[in-house]
Amino acid sequence: MFVSGSNDTTIKIWDLESGICLKTFIGHRNYPIDIQETKNGQIVSLDREGVLNFWDPKSGSLTFSLTRSLNDFFSCFRILESGELVTGSENGMIQMWSNEPIFFNHFIEFEEDYKKTSTNRKICNIL
Repeated sequence: MFVSGSNDTTIKIWDLESGICLKTFIGHRNYPIDIQETKNGQIVSLDREGVLNFWDPKSGSLTFSLTRSLNDFFSCFRILESGELVTGSENGMIQMWSNEPIFFNHFIEFEEDYKKTSTNRKICNIL
């Protein structure tokens, strides 16, 4: 199985051997910039507008969306081995979310020196 995101705003699941598209997910308003899979097989995607979508891979339906973090958009995300979701936002905020059902867990605070010296706090990636 291979999952792709396209400029036409869709996400597709492909069969690697045959090259056939098995499922198309429709629900983003802008193109996906990151796609990951949870431990239970759920597909999570982030689009260019900062919207996180959660998909049921069997039905192709949108399960739910996270659209904003403290009045700012998500800029990146990572699913940890524990299953927790970590999000970074345009405002420099990093948040952890627990899994199944997903709900906000806690903020990760930056050191005071970083807050004073950084003018552009946008989080671009989480490893």
